[in-house]
Amino acid sequence: MMGDSKKNIYNNIIDFFQALIKGRTYLLLLIPSFIVLCIFFGIPLIFLFILSLRQYIPGKGISSHFTPDMYVKFLTDFFYISSLMKTLLLGILTTFLTLVIGYPLAYFIARTTSKQKGLFVALVIFPLFLNIVVRSLAWVILLAKKGIINNFLTGFHIIGEPLDLLFNDTGVVIGMTHILLPFMVIALASVIQNIQRDYEEAAYVLGASKFKAFWKITVPLSFPGIIAGSLLVFLQAITAFVTPRLLGGINIRLISNLIYQEFTNTFNWPFGASMGFILLLVTLLIIYAYLKVFRMEEK
Repeated sequence: MMGDSKKNIYNNIIDFFQALIKGRTYLLLLIPSFIVLCIFFGIPLIFLFILSLRQYIPGKGISSHFTPDMYVKFLTDFFYISSLMKTLLLGILTTFLTLVIGYPLAYFIARTTSKQKGLFVALVIFPLFLNIVVRSLAWVILLAKKGIINNFLTGFHIIGEPLDLLFNDTGVVIGMTHILLPFMVIALASVIQNIQRDYEEAAYVLGASKFKAFWKITVPLSFPGIIAGSLLVFLQAITAFVTPRLLGGINIRLISNLIYQEFTNTFNWPFGASMGFILLLVTLLIIYAYLKVFRMEEK
């Protein structure tokens, strides 16, 4: 009897897992990606968080003692708080510019009936195949005081002196807007393309102008694309390093640059790790806020 009861228990356990696997077969497909994510992202992130809690002693190095001093240092120093605010503001400005520039382009690509539509899409995506360092250095050539843009403007006497477009906020925003524009266009075009034209035509029949129909019908219906594109661009803008480093130089104090300096110049790894986690926390909060807005729009 005891052996039969154990056998029944084993059979019930096996039946349970078989039913679970049968009903959730698609979950098995996630296992390889989950393992890779844990090994190459999760575990290093845990070690980095532990490092951020270590004490750093100038002249001696990293201590084995745990302390939140590095987080306190960041949150109580106006220099680092202002750097974080500047990073977020540049991200907002970059997102706004990519939206303003990218929406008309995305609308054209989504609505065009030309046989060259595939070519237009390819031209938008093509810059993504180029190395980001190459694209950033190209803007160095364009924005320099003796670069192509200033030479053109001064050559035609449009301006008297070369504009200061490089190694400042202006150059960083221009470069990041250009580099991140394809992400905004792709996100918007995919949504606008699924908006039926019948809605706009119905608005025309009811007496609405083309602009009013566009503003009252197309823009609200394309809001999911605006949210997705803005989220993609903003998160990449506030975590960007190469473009701000090349176009902003040492004059631009963004969080990514400060993290790099802490790890390579001052060798204060705990403080660099703490800044990285603060930026990660801010990023997660922004994603949460975006999702809340998106859900409110769906309702």
